[in-house]
Order: sequence, then C-alpha cells, then structure tokens
Amino acid sequence: MIARPVLSTPRLVLRPRQPEDADAVFVAVQDPELVRWLPNWAGATTADAVANCARGESATAVDLAITAGGAFVGHCWLAKLDRSNRTSSSGYWLAPQARGSGYAAEALSALAGWGFAELGLERIHLHAAEGNVASQRTALRAGFRAEGRQRRACRCDGHQQDMLVFARLRDDPAGPAPRPLPDVDTLTDGVVAVRPMRTGDAAAWHAERIDPEAIRWSTTPDPPDLAETQRRATGVAARWLAGTEARFAIIEGGAYAGHISLRMTEPEIGIGEVGYALHPAFRGHGLMFRALRLVTHWALIEVGLARVEAGVGTTNAASLRTAEAAGFRREGILRQALPGAAGRYDIVVLSMLRSDLTPDPPGG
Repeated sequence: MIARPVLSTPRLVLRPRQPEDADAVFVAVQDPELVRWLPNWAGATTADAVANCARGESATAVDLAITAGGAFVGHCWLAKLDRSNRTSSSGYWLAPQARGSGYAAEALSALAGWGFAELGLERIHLHAAEGNVASQRTALRAGFRAEGRQRRACRCDGHQQDMLVFARLRDDPAGPAPRPLPDVDTLTDGVVAVRPMRTGDAAAWHAERIDPEAIRWSTTPDPPDLAETQRRATGVAARWLAGTEARFAIIEGGAYAGHISLRMTEPEIGIGEVGYALHPAFRGHGLMFRALRLVTHWALIEVGLARVEAGVGTTNAASLRTAEAAGFRREGILRQALPGAAGRYDIVVLSMLRSDLTPDPPGG
C-alpha cells in the first residue's frame, strides 16, 4: 500500500480524504459543468459520495482532497501506478466555488512533484477531453506538455470526443509548460477585428466553407457537413493551447466575415503558414488584407516566428492580390502542390519576414 501524504503549497493543503468530506463532495458533483466532463458522477447520491471518500490506501493509486483555508475544494490523484515503468496517470477536479483560482494547477504540480520524489516516477500523464479547455489550461500551468491525441477515446458532454494527452517528466523544467502560441483577445486596426474562433462561429464558418469558391480551393474538395464543421470549431481552442494552430475569426460590424489560420508548420525553426477565406457576403470590401496583416504582424512579433508563408493557387488572382497587399512577397511556384475540386494545382509560394515589417502599426 502507498501511504497517502499530506502536502502543503502556499495556498493549499492536500490530505487524504475523510468521511467528513462526503457532504462537500456530494454538493460539488451536482454541478452540471463537473458532470459534463466527468459523466461517471451523473446521478450520484449521498451514498456514492460517502463510498468515494471512504476509499482506503491502494498499491496503485493515491487520491487526496484539495483544501483551502481548511475547506474541501476539490480532488486530485495519481492512478495506474506502474512501478516497473515508473509511470502513472493523474486527474483532478474542483468544486464550482473554487474555479478560476489556480488551485487545480497548484495542487497538480505539488502532487506530481511528490510522485517524482517519493515514488520514483519518471513520467506522469493525464488526459483531457478536446472540449475541456479549462482542464487543458490546468495541465499546462502545472508543467504538463501536450503530446498528442487519442481519437474518440471518451464519451462526455453528450458525445464521443478525442482525448488530448499531456505529460510531465521528472526532469522537465519547473513552472508552466511552454506555450508556442500565446493567448490573444482581439486584434484590430480600427476597421476590421480578428479574435480567436469560437464554437459559436460554427454555423457562419460552415456557410463560408460550403461556398463554391471556397470548395474550389479547399484541399478537401468534398463539401463538409455542419456536424464536421462544429467538431472542428470545438477543437480550435485545444489546438491553440497545444501550439499547433491559431485560428481567428474576422469580425466586421459585429458579424463573422471569414477566418485566418496560422499553422505552426515548423515551430522549431520559426516557420508558420497562413490560410484564409471570406464569407461570400463580405468579399470585395478590402477586409481580408487588413485582417491578414494583423495576424501576420502578431505571428512575427508576439509569437516570435521568423517567417510566415502562404501558398496560393496560381490562378487564384483575388487571394494573390490579398497576400501581396498585406505585404507578402512572391518566391516561386510549387507544381501540383495541392489537391483541389478540379484536381491537383500549382501554387505560388509567398512569405513575409520580420525584416519586411514596416514601422507603421497594422492599419496605419
């Protein structure tokens, strides 16, 4: 059996759960947001909470109550301890009143540190549903790094979802995991604004994606269905946090006008690639070059990329004009580079470097 520790952090005490915690656990697991991501608690009774808190020591798991000021505020654990491989999985949840405090990351970091020091672990991993952005942020703040995804590995929030895998190693640096793509609220030049795409943008994004002109240049020329677009929109925040892609919605007059994506194609050497499209109702008004300039400046200055590329069909005159108006320079042609609705097509390769930026702010 593993003796459960008592761990102290600047704001918390992590201790073995006690029968007296059952009432607080029962109240917490009635919260719809908690049940949304931990559906095993759906319909939980007082007896279920009592039984959960009464669990004793185990040879393969350690579970602790998270307390703040003496009050129970959540639960964290190490489970599936594999002594031969020196690995374990982890998990956590907070009661509604404790969320937004950073308690979960503080507790998780302390528990992981104890696991490395006292159990001799080399790796601790955890899983978070693709739509559970708060849990992903907790993992990153606690020093866990995004590693990949398991397709449709869990059923939560009412449907099957991908699970994202995070891990922390014994010798990983202390502190939060590095974030290649920083958070951003809104970028604007006073005429057009861009902000991170949201799940609520799915219907408007879908209308943009099924437009014949968009399909013509899409690398997946079959028109997508709404459900597929909704799934992609749900995963936007997760891909941003994982550092693989930043997808922006273009907003004009409060309405969704199109999107721009920045894919981190070669982040180790500072290279990203942009893609963009406008909703048919907003074309021809000069919005895209402004939006593209905003995102490209952000990528080069705030993200710190050295080079942002764009690949545009050689006969896509409107998109080429947009890229060049935003400051991209032509470099060459890649033959038969992309698949399209009418077959593979050649693309013009364009790029913008930090040295290409003008001293004037975007939109100036």
